[in-house]
Amino acid sequence: MPKRKRFAGSIVGFIAGLLLSMPAGTIASPLPLAPGDLAWSVSFGAGVPLTHAGFDAVAAHGGFVAAVGEKSTYGPVSDPFEGRPLLERDGLVFGIDASNGDELWSRMFPGAPNTWQTLDAVALSPDGSRVFVTGSESPKDEFDRNVLILCFDTATGDLLWERRYGDGTKDRWGSFIEVTPDGGTVVVGGGAWENSHPPVIGPVGGRFVTLALDAATGVVEWHREWQHRFGLDRVDEARGMALSPDGSQVVVTGMSNRKARGIDYATIAYAVEDGTRSWIAWFDGPATGLDDQDTPEDVVYDPDGSQVVVTGYSWNNRNGYMFATLAYRASDGHRRWLVRYDGPARGLTSDIPTGAAFAPNGTQVYVTGDDQRSVSTVAYRAGSGSERWVRVRSHAAGKVHPSDGLAVDSDDGTVLMGGRLGPKAHPFAAMALDPVDGARLWASGPPSDDTRLRHFTASGDQLLIVGRVVNENASIPAIASYDSSS
Repeated sequence: MPKRKRFAGSIVGFIAGLLLSMPAGTIASPLPLAPGDLAWSVSFGAGVPLTHAGFDAVAAHGGFVAAVGEKSTYGPVSDPFEGRPLLERDGLVFGIDASNGDELWSRMFPGAPNTWQTLDAVALSPDGSRVFVTGSESPKDEFDRNVLILCFDTATGDLLWERRYGDGTKDRWGSFIEVTPDGGTVVVGGGAWENSHPPVIGPVGGRFVTLALDAATGVVEWHREWQHRFGLDRVDEARGMALSPDGSQVVVTGMSNRKARGIDYATIAYAVEDGTRSWIAWFDGPATGLDDQDTPEDVVYDPDGSQVVVTGYSWNNRNGYMFATLAYRASDGHRRWLVRYDGPARGLTSDIPTGAAFAPNGTQVYVTGDDQRSVSTVAYRAGSGSERWVRVRSHAAGKVHPSDGLAVDSDDGTVLMGGRLGPKAHPFAAMALDPVDGARLWASGPPSDDTRLRHFTASGDQLLIVGRVVNENASIPAIASYDSSS
């Protein structure tokens, strides 16, 4: 059993030390490395039947990597129609050495008694001294979650503070987290859902949730819950959040039904200082009626903070879902340009973007996504939205999906992305594209056939991707590092 230690200032304490014993598997490549080489891959713990654990987010600073996720334990099947019952769900937080994947410390967060936890996003302070995490906590077998925010000491893994946002009247959760460049404020984005358990009486719908906390103490400085007032069924869901380079403004984008039976992009900017709403911008695609479905997936600022780009998918009656990418002026939300992209598959297909990123010099913005059988990455000129190049990678043996986002090397502008396995197919786990013409510089496979990698970050000359190693009855957390030098 892991040793238990109660930290000063913690409400419920932590399980510390060797959470999942020693790393279950480590792969290290001999030096020197070539671009795209797998530097190392580590999985943590030995698989326990009916226990599934994995990493769902990662952040890095210098030689330190923070990875977060969850560990879920299931019971035996008692009702064939219900499946295996969930017995426990606890948050996982790991500190990892970026040079070799060694575990520096690990924490399992069991939360308050009789609760479940999910940790979905992580960020590091600008000086690398603190780890900030967000997710949700809920009573077992109940719908109403609270936003959970945690802060750890990077050097020791000690819990410095924990905060919950919510009052039990709505289901609330945290999905995004950022830290201002001065290290003083933590900004969290997520959602809320009201009237979530039967019997449903009155309006049903979601909200965008945004809050700012003092990074030193966790005190909530302001909070905003936004919902567009239309009808009884309000589908408002935040899908992305970005902090301006100077930390003065935060932008949240999501889906909202602004009119009858139609869903649009809604993008909102707040002042980080006091939560004042600066502007709101809408995008409504060409479809009408039940086909009017426009859903954003990511939002990014350009490096100088003057422009915000939102990408997502929009229905067209001839082509199906297409990439729809818009640029707004950051000061007032004025739309500067709109472009669409239809992937190589023809007919009513679904081209769904998963992320966007700017070039370091701000001249190009990249969008990547998939139609389930090919991955498309598009480079647009940031000033006009005109297409500069497109790179398509197909896989004939099965589905292929990019991971959730893009990364760009801050030195040479190389476009970096990660991949995950499809059914009976082994597409790339990591890939780099030339920013000039989109030519593939390198592509590397996963560390093993049973490793599922998805969420990633770029740090120095490393592309770090996290996920899990899976078998039929269990899974364990995993992380891999690829050499991203050029």
